Amino acid sequence: MTQDIFIIGATTPTIVRIIDDINLDNIYTLNILGFIDNDTVKHGSKFMSYDVIGPQDAVIFLKNHNIKVVNTIAGSIKSRIESTKQFIDLGFEFISIMHPLINLKYTELGVGILAQEGVIIQPEVKINSHVVISSRSCIAHNSVIGEYTFIGPSVYVCGRVKIGKNCYIGVGAKILPDIKIGDNSVVAAGSIVTKDVSKNSRVCGIPAKVF
Repeated sequence: MTQDIFIIGATTPTIVRIIDDINLDNIYTLNILGFIDNDTVKHGSKFMSYDVIGPQDAVIFLKNHNIKVVNTIAGSIKSRIESTKQFIDLGFEFISIMHPLINLKYTELGVGILAQEGVIIQPEVKINSHVVISSRSCIAHNSVIGEYTFIGPSVYVCGRVKIGKNCYIGVGAKILPDIKIGDNSVVAAGSIVTKDVSKNSRVCGIPAKVF
């Protein structure tokens, strides 16, 4: 079975290698048609040997051709939300891209998730739609990650943690067990979160405090 896909954002070369690894099993093949990017400088160029086609308007006519979309925008949660909703409004469906070595047994997953190499997702974890989990991060058992949240590289989310939607967890952060992090919050890189974080907060440090 072959599934044609467009990739939003010509900025993350890792996505191509993950798809290459997925395609190695020869059972379910993802066929990259090209990258969608609003940066006009990139239009007509190549990214990881694939065409950068243009903005979303360039592919509107293909919305009824069973082509799925992958969103790799991770640096800006606002941009990720906006671009995702634009394609949903156009009638496209999103597909999750999870590195094939990730054990997903006994997990609950939304759509449009991107999980990179070396990620560990333990049993009884719920990952909501359009979440990004960067390389070598761990989501421990019975945790919940809200939609559109970004988990940076080498983050450790301990057991029974609940992270709200639209959160940004910086590289190397650690969230201790049973912590709740409210919607739209930011945890700075390297922080250790030992207490609940209210929504719309920014915390940093060891232990993490509001800044």
